[in-house]
Amino acid sequence: MLKPAAPLRGNFTPTTTAAGNGLNGPAKFVARALKGKRNQSLYWAACRAGELVAKRELSEPEAINKLFGTAMPLSASRPMKA
Repeated sequence: MLKPAAPLRGNFTPTTTAAGNGLNGPAKFVARALKGKRNQSLYWAACRAGELVAKRELSEPEAINKLFGTAMPLSASRPMKA
């Protein structure tokens, strides 16, 4: 059985530079992903975001907002299958 992660301690103040610069590359990778590779690229970008959150360079809400904002327009461009 996995042990739960230890809670983060101390003050946490994410920097806007880390939020912008740290996820710009992964967000662009998602935005440029070809149809059929979008979920895979989003998963990869989410893993990179998780690494930034774990290093306390980015808050979880910032990471979610950045990737969600990149991925949602892509999903709207795909027709729904009946």
